[in-house]
Amino acid sequence: MRKNQLVGSGLVTGLAGTGDDASSPVVRTALAKMYKRLGITVDAAAIKSKNVAAVVINARLPAFARPGQALDVTVSSVGSAKSLAGGTLIATPLKGPDGRTWAIAQGSLAVGGCPNGTASCTLPSNTASRFTPSP
Repeated sequence: MRKNQLVGSGLVTGLAGTGDDASSPVVRTALAKMYKRLGITVDAAAIKSKNVAAVVINARLPAFARPGQALDVTVSSVGSAKSLAGGTLIATPLKGPDGRTWAIAQGSLAVGGCPNGTASCTLPSNTASRFTPSP
């Protein structure tokens, strides 16, 4: 049985100044679209936040997964974020090769690679985090 690859792109918020460059067009556009879905109109050019990072989310859906089953996902920075420590992934659809949404990832990140398990370290440019969503 093979596992199915899922992928999505989203935002991690709540970073203590360690997010992407405040002028990142990817973050600005994504935040403006998120606000629009929430009924709030914001000019993307006016957004300046170093507490947000653009990320890619990867997961493997087991062959016999059941609805509501928790999945481990990997969250990787695609911008200039220094760390994802302390961040929260905003609800992000995860799509399969068929283009269908198979899962939603969201929640607090548990960052690996920090010495002594602290969240105050600087991770390399390929910053990545793992979390298991709550049921």
